[in-house]
Formats: sequence, C-alpha cells, structure tokens
Amino acid sequence: MNAISYSLFKADDKNCHTFESFMRFLTITLRAHHVLFEGFDFSLNYHLPTKYNVHDLPLSARTRDLDPLCRAMLWRIEDCYNKDYEYVFCRDLDSLPTYRERQAVEQYIKTCGTAHAINDSISHTIPMLGGMIGFNTKKLEEAYPSHNFYIDLADCNINFVDKGTDQTFINKFIYPKVRRDTFSHRMLGMNCNQDNNCTNVIPNIEIPVDAEYHTSDLLVNHIGQGGYHLERTFNAEYPGGGKHYAGALAYWRDACPKKINSQIEEFEKQFPEIYYWHR
Repeated sequence: MNAISYSLFKADDKNCHTFESFMRFLTITLRAHHVLFEGFDFSLNYHLPTKYNVHDLPLSARTRDLDPLCRAMLWRIEDCYNKDYEYVFCRDLDSLPTYRERQAVEQYIKTCGTAHAINDSISHTIPMLGGMIGFNTKKLEEAYPSHNFYIDLADCNINFVDKGTDQTFINKFIYPKVRRDTFSHRMLGMNCNQDNNCTNVIPNIEIPVDAEYHTSDLLVNHIGQGGYHLERTFNAEYPGGGKHYAGALAYWRDACPKKINSQIEEFEKQFPEIYYWHR
C-alpha cells in the first residue's frame, strides 16, 4: 500500500494559519483524496483536543505528543519509514490535491527511485519542499536509516519553533543522502541542472479517475498552493475554472463517493463553529 502523509496540530503561533482553517481543509482534502488517490492511505499524524475524534473519519490516524511547530511537520517523514507502506508522499493539508499531481506521482512510482520532489511555482526554490516530496520506504531506509534520522533530529541544533525549519532539516540531512536517486519534477522555481533524473513536464498519464474530475487542476494555480487565505470561497458555486479555490467544497463533495462523503459530513456536523456550511 502507498500513503499520503499529513500533520495536524493546534499551533500557538501568530505566523501560522488558524487551527479552524486547517480543520476545514482536513475534510475538503480528505474528500479529494478519495477521488484522486483511491487506494492510497490517508495517514494523519495529529495532536488535537480530545473532542475532535478524527478516528471517525475515513483515514488512518496516529496521535502524537505535541512537538514544536516544524518538528511536528516532520511527523510526515516518520511515516516514510513505515514498513506497512511502499511509497509515502508528504503533503500539506491546506494544499488541495489535483489530477496533475497524481500524474506526477504515478510517473515517479514507475521510476522506482528512492525519492520524489516537485517544484511547480516560482516560490519553490529549494530542492525538497516539506509538502512536495515522497519516498520509497525501503530505499529510504537503505539510503538514510531511520536511526540516523532520529540521531540527526536530536543533534541538529535546529530551532524547530521557527517556520520553515523542517525544510532546513530535510535539505541538510535527507536530500544529500537520496539526491542521486531522486526523480524531480522541476517545472518552476528550480531547473534540472543539479539532478540526475529530472523533467520539467508532467506527462498526460492515464489515471483511473473519472474524466470530469481532471478539471481539479483548475482549482489551484499550481501543485502545492497553500489555499488557507481563500477558504471563504469554499462554499461558493464552482465557476468552471474562474476564481481559484472557489467552490472547492461543492466540487469535492459532489465528486466524493457518497458513503465516504456522508461519513465526513457526520463528523463536520458535530462542529458547526468550524464547518460553517452546516449552520
């Protein structure tokens, strides 16, 4: 089995998006996952108030002790050493998955490489972004053993309270170990000059997803776009490619298998203060 790994926690940091925003993105992204990544586990690493029983949702959930901001983001890397999975992809909850992203993932898997990296925006200027990478779990263990990962975490002298420091760790300790066997999609932000196996195009690979949901690419400007600031448009009508993120709720609610959507809605209805579309 393969997995998409996420971190969710209530951070007390003025530089972070609100907890309520991430909770809303949890259920929207989960709906999209069950359409675009059917057969992949949705692996949620979380530290939440006990009233939010995310185990009621159609996902795999693991409770964690609360860590500093960016150390908690590295919970996703710990999933990449889980022997129950063959491939694990680290993603941000506030970045809606797309058909084009799924195509990139499929192309990487066919290479059987150790690692995968995506750069799809002019702001993506480092080799490995925390929410745009993936690994073959067995090959990662061989290239950078898990015990070395934990030793480096303890000794790295990085202040994980600072935003972005999870990526500092990834690019300092993990990327050098896997660089030679990393398959990179460098569309924007970086070029392929430093990579052994790289492309600047995502091919039109056939994915077992209904053709009508190929338009999910129109909900975002690029793969990995953080959309928290646009969440107020979630409940709008989908304009067929107009305003990005507009109508994301309606789009994925309609696309999601009915049984799964009903399960998600039952969870949402318990918290109308967060999921305002149930008020």
